[in-house]
This record gives sequence, structure tokens and C-alpha cells, in this order.
Amino acid sequence: MKQLCIPIKDGGLGLKPLEIRNLAMIGKWYWRYKTDESGLWKKVVDGLHGNVSGQELVPVHRRGQGVWCSISMVDRLLLKKKVNLKELISQREGV
Repeated sequence: MKQLCIPIKDGGLGLKPLEIRNLAMIGKWYWRYKTDESGLWKKVVDGLHGNVSGQELVPVHRRGQGVWCSISMVDRLLLKKKVNLKELISQREGV
């Protein structure tokens, strides 16, 4: 598996690890929800879970499973990688 992620110039296939791609996509969903007040994604999430102000992305029980649980926990997953998504979003918004 590690050979798949080796850069092409070094004889590998140049693929990125799935964990990194998954965190990037979930992080993008999180960012879009927090920054696009009138966007379709926000309307869908709010329609399914209700609009919750505060620090949480969506009102999902953390003991749950599936994509919604992953999205609601992306901030903590990225903090383990030393990426503070909430801080980056706040800086981008000028808050």
C-alpha cells in the first residue's frame, strides 16, 4: 500500500492517502456549512438536523456512526493533525 503513495518520479503511483482525502472533503463540507449562509448545503443540513448556533456543526450524537458523525467531528480530527479549522474559518471571515 505504501508503494501506491510514493511520488511518480520515484516509481510510485503518486496517490494521496485516503485518510487525507477524506479529511479534506469533510473539512470542505464543514467550511461550506459555516461560511455559506444561503447555500444549498446549509439548507439541507439545517432541514435534516435543525439550525444550531454555537460551536457544533450539526446536532449529531457523537456516539453515532456514518457520514454525519464524521462531519460533526472533523474539527477534532483536524486538530489532531494540528489544523484548527474553526480558527481558519474565523480568520477568513474576519471575525
